[in-house]
Amino acid sequence: MLMLINFIKFAGWDIVFNFNLLKRQGNNWDPTNAKIFLDFAVEHNISIEGFHIGNEVNAYPGNGYMIIDPKTLVNDLNILRNVLSTYPMYKESRVLGPEVTRFNKRSASDYLSGFLKAGGCDVVNEVTFHHYYISGYTAKVEEFTNVSVLDCLMEAFVKGKNIMKEHSCYSSFRMTETSSAFGGGTEGMSDRYMAGFLWLDKLGQSALNGVTVVHRQTFYGGHYGLFSIRNKQPTPDYYLSLLFKRLVEGPVFKVISPATQLRVYCNCARVGLYNPGAIVVYYLNLAKKPCKLNLAQFADHVKDVYSLTPEKGDLAARRVLLNGKKLNMIGDAVPPTPPLKVAGDVQVEGRSFGFIVVPDANQNLCKKYF
Repeated sequence: MLMLINFIKFAGWDIVFNFNLLKRQGNNWDPTNAKIFLDFAVEHNISIEGFHIGNEVNAYPGNGYMIIDPKTLVNDLNILRNVLSTYPMYKESRVLGPEVTRFNKRSASDYLSGFLKAGGCDVVNEVTFHHYYISGYTAKVEEFTNVSVLDCLMEAFVKGKNIMKEHSCYSSFRMTETSSAFGGGTEGMSDRYMAGFLWLDKLGQSALNGVTVVHRQTFYGGHYGLFSIRNKQPTPDYYLSLLFKRLVEGPVFKVISPATQLRVYCNCARVGLYNPGAIVVYYLNLAKKPCKLNLAQFADHVKDVYSLTPEKGDLAARRVLLNGKKLNMIGDAVPPTPPLKVAGDVQVEGRSFGFIVVPDANQNLCKKYF
């Protein structure tokens, strides 16, 4: 455990801990085991950002577990909050729930509605859910670039927001588990370039819908890990995530795209690499044909382009190219990711995605944020 904690500290990650909801005492959650862990965590000065209990509780009946109804879960989360209040180190930690599957699934939407009706919004700091687009057991290559598949996330957001509004709950969303395909992902798909279309679109949609944190499933493990279980090398999604973390931060802007197969998002650019006021546009071209992106407002500006394309143009490629150059680890260090300087329109390859930074966009919203 301490080796894991040290790794997390080294990586600069926050910890969110999930307790076992099936530890019961009568009809209530039994916190005995949780207290043992909390005592251990205090002893070793382990900072923990948030806590929750249970995992996809709405799916328990179908998975052969006991039924824990929404009202009971609200009561259990109150028990958790009361336990945390006795630990000065964790009394301000966030309580998260209800940890349901995607909202456009009937069992999840019904559970969320019941949870909020029972007072869940007053117990949790953020409303949490999981999302996968497709089944890892039956996934097809064409689903990774299918507009209808990508749109199912927006449908989930609409459903979730409507339920929240119905119960006058104005908490933020947090996506605490997500990837391309459930069931560990699909070998040869979830670990290849094609998975990036679903991943980048999810990050853009989450930004537009005010999701505070997106927890990627997984860093390592399964076919959807950011590191390959085959050779422990970074997958294309790792490099996509790396660029997103390096380039994107802060407020989101609404962008109008002229075509359904060209999806475009925009945030402030991360300060450090760029000055306050810079913006980053990220795009995915689902069409086979290339296109040109004309950022009309910044047509005369020089832009930093980070174009990610698959090796040999193969959507099933294990390796990804940045502006035409293969990305490879340098020993145990990540490779440099220099941009391509472009004036005027940006040429976008078919079936590709990437980022365009406008360093001198001079956006006041971004200046104020930083």
